[in-house]
This record gives sequence, structure tokens and C-alpha cells, in this order.
Amino acid sequence: MSEERRWSVLVPLFKNIGDFQSCTSYREIKPMSHTNKLWERVIEHRLTRMTSVSKNQFGFVPERSTMEAIFLVTMDIQGDIPWCMLFADDVVLVADSQMRVNRYKSRKWLSDVDSPDRSPPENLDRKSHLKEGRRGKRRLPSPIPFATSGTQETIMSDKEPVQCPDDYLTRAFDQLLVVLGRFQTKIKSETRNKSSQILAGTGEIIRQHLEGVEVQMQDDVDKLVNAGKSKRKRLESTFEEQQEQLRVLHEKFKEEVNQQLLGCKNSLEEFEAYHAELKGVADKQKASHKKLLQHAERTVASQLNDAEIKISEVQKRARKKMNGLKHVLKELITETAY
Repeated sequence: MSEERRWSVLVPLFKNIGDFQSCTSYREIKPMSHTNKLWERVIEHRLTRMTSVSKNQFGFVPERSTMEAIFLVTMDIQGDIPWCMLFADDVVLVADSQMRVNRYKSRKWLSDVDSPDRSPPENLDRKSHLKEGRRGKRRLPSPIPFATSGTQETIMSDKEPVQCPDDYLTRAFDQLLVVLGRFQTKIKSETRNKSSQILAGTGEIIRQHLEGVEVQMQDDVDKLVNAGKSKRKRLESTFEEQQEQLRVLHEKFKEEVNQQLLGCKNSLEEFEAYHAELKGVADKQKASHKKLLQHAERTVASQLNDAEIKISEVQKRARKKMNGLKHVLKELITETAY
């Protein structure tokens, strides 16, 4: 098992595929989820006094008691204890001695552990009173093997069970309880120390990671700000250029419009001047025509008068001629008549 995985904040979980002694056959899950599953089994055991935990699905996290979990998981094991059964903590069970776990002793010790309001002396007195008056011989079963990282204390016996009196059995059991209590205290102490170290290391790693994330975020923000500034400057320069072009076009348009307006104004003034001139010419022509008409009227009148006078004279001459003709004819007729 690599050190990175051993001291990681994730718990390896067997995939039920491949060799269980190979780290590649494990997947990593969050310790909180795994711990919740573990304590569900512990609570179930306390309620029903039975539990069934897979040997490849058991783990620990810092600042949690592991002694009870060790006995819970080893209580129903019939075969050898696998080398990677428990990890992610200072407590690791090994099967160096190839011994089997004693079910009876585990249950006996667990029943004592499940009574936290009784101190070891009280338990000793209770056991002594229970065994007073009993006679006969009893066999002392072999204790359970344990091993810890850094500190190893093994309680085992390779000898066959022997016959012993009740007081010897009581003292041996009392000593066993004391040793187990010390062993439990030592495991808890080392677990707390190692958990503190793990938490400190994890905190430092998290702090460094957060600092790296903060630096990365700051760099990203700086890059974004710089990119925004450069893009804004580019857009502002483009906008200023377009605004300048628009201003030039506006000035040109304004100048052209002014020129057109000036041209229109000049044309209008010329038209007004031409109209005034035309009006003057018309007035002059009108006056001239009026004078011409008056002269024509006078001329016509004089011509008519002259014509009338001439006609009158002609008529007078004609009358004179007619009168003379009449007189001649009258004389002729008269002469003819005679």
C-alpha cells in the first residue's frame, strides 16, 4: 500500500473483483460515508447482539474509537484474518500467528466494553462475586492477537488450555481485563496522536491547496481583468476612431449641407432678383404698352375723325354732283318735253 493512499483522507473499498491483496482491486470512498456504514453495523450489533461485516469493507477514520470495531469485525470470522482488513488508521490486524479468533473471548470482552458506567474494579468485583461458590475446573481460552503501528503488544498463548482453580481463573481474568484496558487506552492515545498528526498534515495540505487555489483564482482574476482592460482599451480606441470618422463625416455633411443651403439661398435671391427685375420690366412694358395704346387710340380717333371728315366731304361732293346731275336731267327732261 502506498504512503499516499495509506494517509489519504479517502478510504479504500474492495471491488469484489481480483486479488484482495492488490491495491488496484480497491476503490476509494469518502471516510464519512464509510464511517456511517460502520457505525450502523455497530448500532445494529448493540441492538441485536449480532453483526455481519464483510472483511473487505471495513475502515476507520481519525478521532474515532477502534477497539470496539475491531472486536465487532473479528467476532464472527472463522478463517484467517486478512492482512489488509483494517486500514486508514493506526490499528491494523495481521495474521502473523495464523491463529483463529476466539469467538467466546471476543463476546466476553465486548460485553465488558459495552458497560461504560462500570469501572474495571467494579467489573472485577462483579466477576469475583459471580464465581464465588463455584467449584470445579475451567479452561482458559487463548486470548486474541493484536498489533499496532509503531507499538506492538501481543497477548497470546501457544499452550493448550490447562486446569486451574476459580481464584486463579479470576485473577487471570482480572489481569487480562487490566491488560486489555491498558491496551485499549494506549491504542486510543496513539490513535488520537496519529489522528492529530493526520489532521494537522491534512490541514496543512488543505491550507496549501487552498492557497494554491486562491493564487490560481487571483491569477485567473488578474488575467481576466487584464484581458478585460486590454479589450476595453481596444474597443475604446476603435470606438474613438469610429467616432472621429463619424465626426469627420458629420462635418463634411454639415459643410455640404451648408453649401447646398447657401446655393439654394443664392438661387432664391437670384430668383427674387430676377422676379423683381421681371416685374420692373413688366411694369415698364405695361406702361409702354399703355402709352402705346393711348397713342394708338389717339391715332385711331384722329384717323376716324379724318375719315369722317373726308367721308363728309365726299358725301357733300356727291350730293353736289347728284344735285347738279338732277338739275341737268331736269333741264334735259324739260328741254325734251318742249
